Amino acid sequence: MQTKILHPKKPKYRIKIECGGIGVLDLTEKTDVINRYIRGENNSKISRETGISRPTVIKYVNEYVANQQRFNEIESEKQKEEIIISTYSKPKYKTRVGKRYALTADIESEIIKCLKENEIKKQKGNRKIVMTAVDIHNYLLKEKHGISYRSVALFIQKYNNRPKEAFIRQQYAAGEVAEFDWGEITLYIEELDLWY
Repeated sequence: MQTKILHPKKPKYRIKIECGGIGVLDLTEKTDVINRYIRGENNSKISRETGISRPTVIKYVNEYVANQQRFNEIESEKQKEEIIISTYSKPKYKTRVGKRYALTADIESEIIKCLKENEIKKQKGNRKIVMTAVDIHNYLLKEKHGISYRSVALFIQKYNNRPKEAFIRQQYAAGEVAEFDWGEITLYIEELDLWY
């Protein structure tokens, strides 16, 4: 009796996950596909040996062939140089700009209302009781709006037109530095502004 050695079946295509999703090629893989085609390998063989799907191989081979035809027809050196650069440039993928579902005009108006209330509080000297992005997000959740904190924070940043801030953590020896946080709050007692 003869025993058969079973080998696990190789996956037909390699699944590659990189910064953009599944099936994203880098420049070296695109160049490898083109070089194999130039050496005379057919699309199926290139696909099999590289693990890149056949439609992707066909796409880059067709792009290379079209660029070669344009290269032969053009006489301008500058245009020829542009064709060479585009042939051996990093693959480009279409980026999808999706429709915003959570951040609707109603939610935007609610956020703007909160930000305007914050401005009024600051003008009256009540900086300590303004609503932060977290407070505004919690307010929207209580109002039954399904929206993420990140969407709220990004909208507030764009509305205020402020660049991102970076903070550097500092370390000091004990007793070397002392910090005080002084604050003011306005109290309204019988229409009088009293500062404490």
